[in-house]
Amino acid sequence: VYTVTMDWMTRGAAAEFLLSLGDGQPGALTPLPGLSLPFLSGELVGHPHLSGEAERLARCLSLTAIRCYHVFEVGGRLPAVLTRLQQDVRQGADPDSLTAELIRAAEIEMFGRRPFQQLVFQLDGRVAGQPASRVAVLRAAGTYQLTASVAAAAVVALLRGQIPAGCHFVADVLDPVVVGALP
Repeated sequence: VYTVTMDWMTRGAAAEFLLSLGDGQPGALTPLPGLSLPFLSGELVGHPHLSGEAERLARCLSLTAIRCYHVFEVGGRLPAVLTRLQQDVRQGADPDSLTAELIRAAEIEMFGRRPFQQLVFQLDGRVAGQPASRVAVLRAAGTYQLTASVAAAAVVALLRGQIPAGCHFVADVLDPVVVGALP
């Protein structure tokens, strides 16, 4: 999974992102330089980032391995800032100052640019005993637009009685066709 994000960061989003940097999971991946992805140009680098949602998806699909990266432009400010912030998080630095620094770095990166988010999913395995690979790409005008669209679709489905009341993971209750039809 490759997540390419060019967007502003709210305080909550920055804090959540910083928390994920401190996980230090066993078998953690290293940065992936020289990355090439569909519909993107330029030099890219992938920074490992395994969210709880990605772990849950891997378990639900019975995947043998999952590799997730946040992708950034090589010449951008964020890769270097994230590397340093990850060390600071692990050393117990003040979360408020780190959050503010991450927000500032994203603001600098966004200067003169339009937000967007692109998710690239690659699934490798076997079909009828033969090696197979499939790629799906989702592109949105920003992280907040994508989140709001899925949340709104879930609310509409709830109001129509298409999903049960209560607390659920949206992936467990919302028809994927609904998400695929979002503008």
